[in-house]
Amino acid sequence: MRKFLLFLFVTTVLPGVLLYHYRNRIYLWDMVARVRVDGTRISSFFPRPSDALSARIYINASNDIYVERTGFAPDRLILQKNMSAPADPGKEIRCWAKSFCLASADTVPVSAAQYNAHTAMSSRTVEWLDAEHHSWKVQLY
Repeated sequence: MRKFLLFLFVTTVLPGVLLYHYRNRIYLWDMVARVRVDGTRISSFFPRPSDALSARIYINASNDIYVERTGFAPDRLILQKNMSAPADPGKEIRCWAKSFCLASADTVPVSAAQYNAHTAMSSRTVEWLDAEHHSWKVQLY
């Protein structure tokens, strides 16, 4: 009985406490997010190697988003509630198995915005302009 209770604690309670404590650092892949760039929907689920434009959206518990994208520069962006424009997180975020990412802190430190991105964030939609003046819209479900 003791072994079973220890097993139950190690497999359910301990990971649950760790996930709750680090909930703002853990970004999970949002498979159903829809991404539009300049009004055109781009692939965000499993992009084919032939896709010139694609984006993978990750979200954390406070609805901050992390975007890995191809066909644009920079190829990684983070947009948090306290930011006026998305920024490149550098090496502050590391991803494993393309399903989750872990940030180095609750609020990822980035440099100040160099332009006005006209950022709009809600619990369902995130909109911004990138440095190349492409209009991005991400719908979260």
